[in-house]
Amino acid sequence: MLRFDPIRTLRGTLAHAVVDGALWLTRGDTLFTSPDLGATLQPVARVWGGLRGALAGLRPLDRFAHRGPDLVLPTPGGGAVAFAAHAMLHRAPGAPRFAEVPGPVDFRPMRRGACVAADGRVYVGEYRDNGGEVPARPRDAVHIWAWDGRDWAVAWRFPAGAVRHVHAIVADRAAPGRFWVCTGDTDDESRIWQTDDAFGHLEPRVAAGQASRACDLGGGAGGLWWGVDSPLLPSAVVEEGPAGGAPLRRAELPAPAYFLAENDAGHRILTTSVERGPSVRTRRVGVWAAPPGGAWGRVLARTADPTPQVSLAHLPAGRLPGDSLVVSFRATLRWEGATVIGRLRPAG
Repeated sequence: MLRFDPIRTLRGTLAHAVVDGALWLTRGDTLFTSPDLGATLQPVARVWGGLRGALAGLRPLDRFAHRGPDLVLPTPGGGAVAFAAHAMLHRAPGAPRFAEVPGPVDFRPMRRGACVAADGRVYVGEYRDNGGEVPARPRDAVHIWAWDGRDWAVAWRFPAGAVRHVHAIVADRAAPGRFWVCTGDTDDESRIWQTDDAFGHLEPRVAAGQASRACDLGGGAGGLWWGVDSPLLPSAVVEEGPAGGAPLRRAELPAPAYFLAENDAGHRILTTSVERGPSVRTRRVGVWAAPPGGAWGRVLARTADPTPQVSLAHLPAGRLPGDSLVVSFRATLRWEGATVIGRLRPAG
């Protein structure tokens, strides 16, 4: 078991990614990098600038208006893409501001629903209401879009009625061209898919109903692990079953799982949300962790606030340095809109 030793709290920030050990995070409309886990912040660029940027910096307003960046991802060569206000923006290396990219992104992808490939291509999975969790109308077709820095193309099209939306697109950094895709939300829609040829083909890898409903993935080609994102049935930390068998439940969770991370110490980290649903048995947003080969336990929790928003904790994309943990809270009574940074130590 592990415990969390906090180091610092950065108010009004959202952690997005870790690149070569450096943390990328935003405060309001400004992107920063930090080479020392938040001890110092180095400004990089403004996302919107002007009045829109000023409004994005008002956290009590922006938590409902969503004008500020929900997600920022680095691109090869020092550039970045950002997703804000139902749009995608791009920053060229060295530019002081992002520029909006015209195209099909008129929705907010989930935090793992956009992915930058090793060749710089940006993949974005559509995330819309699309008839609701329990379909109130026929589902529309759902697309994964690809942007090569100039033009958009459809990387993959799920036909109408196949899935509700895309939860995650995760690249296998050990095998260029291999990606895993998570879709939801009904039993037939909740699958983990795999492509080995950059979406020339896409085949189901895990199809286990709500047990394969995921918002993020860890592991690799030898075996995947994830947290079950289901408000309908009990959630758990699961690992891919052998030879295509049922997923193996490694730890029970009191609420749906959202995001995963791993650090250089080999710790696995996962967060749970507070939302409506029969399987949600807590009012506490949780951060869970396990040492290599060890047991899972909750290392940090914060009570959900009374707003109708989903209360959750974000983990940055990429591998965290050393034994660190970086987590950003949203819609909680304490640390709302803050990033908490610390280290995971053996308990006891």
